[in-house]
Amino acid sequence: MKTGPGRGSAGCSASAEREMGVNLDHIVVAAATLGEGRAWMEERIGLPPGGGGKHPFMGTENALWRLGQSYLEVIAVDPDAGRPAHPRWFGLDDPIQTARLAERPHLITWVLKTVDIEGLRRAGPIDPGPSVTQTRGDLYWHITIRTDGALNAGGAFPYFIHWPVGVPAPPERLPDQGLTLTEFTCLAPEEGLAEALHAIGASDLLSLELSDGPQRLRAQITTPSGEVVLD
Repeated sequence: MKTGPGRGSAGCSASAEREMGVNLDHIVVAAATLGEGRAWMEERIGLPPGGGGKHPFMGTENALWRLGQSYLEVIAVDPDAGRPAHPRWFGLDDPIQTARLAERPHLITWVLKTVDIEGLRRAGPIDPGPSVTQTRGDLYWHITIRTDGALNAGGAFPYFIHWPVGVPAPPERLPDQGLTLTEFTCLAPEEGLAEALHAIGASDLLSLELSDGPQRLRAQITTPSGEVVLD
């Protein structure tokens, strides 16, 4: 069973605002180290990242590629940062995830852009955690993070992010390298996710496929050299 608009659904970032005023901000690939994640991504898309940096509060670092009006983030623990007093985001301290990333980088979750984080939290049946302020260099933003640092619904339900007025979001700062997110899919073992995404106005941002296997995300990206699939 497949729900959602299918191919091209992730390209909705240029469409009119949905009822809840949400849109795709970015997709997240995690890696054991940033060097490994960068190399893995560059091998697939054939292009170096257009930006990135460190997150002092979380003890992580990232590399970014623009995908039209959204972007791709590769994130990893920063080896030069001390371990924070709180769990890192995106489940990076989870032993199961750590073991999985030791094998290779993986697409682990996604982030919705909104102007009303608290309204979106109230609308959805899954609480993605409180909104906190994060920084990277001269950038700052507000993002939901669970207090235990875990992924929302194993990564299938998104984080919420708000870029304050006057703060340029990454797509405005990253070079256009001709990359486009053309398909974004979640393979899940049950149907409850569809109702959760509908409640926050995000049903058209990815396709859902029922699967007997483990839950996972899959993204298809068009590059200057052809199509690439990340999972």
